[in-house]
Amino acid sequence: MGLAEENNVIMLPENGEDVDLSVTDHTFIQPAVLYVGTGGDVVVKLKNGTTHTFKNVPDGYQLAAKVIIVYQSSTATDMVGLW
Repeated sequence: MGLAEENNVIMLPENGEDVDLSVTDHTFIQPAVLYVGTGGDVVVKLKNGTTHTFKNVPDGYQLAAKVIIVYQSSTATDMVGLW
């Protein structure tokens, strides 16, 4: 998930999934780091069950948190989950 360390080696994400908020909230099959293509507010539920709103996330930003749900109330777009 994002930059993880395994045996003192930094592991980069190997998988990605586009975030689709056109119909409902987006749920990942496993926790993901979130890349935000077009900035705005990002409303997420984290692996630990807490919900947070990240205000004014800039274009091209990588949100380094273990995200499991991205909510439709987010105003940011062009997001990709990476793990």
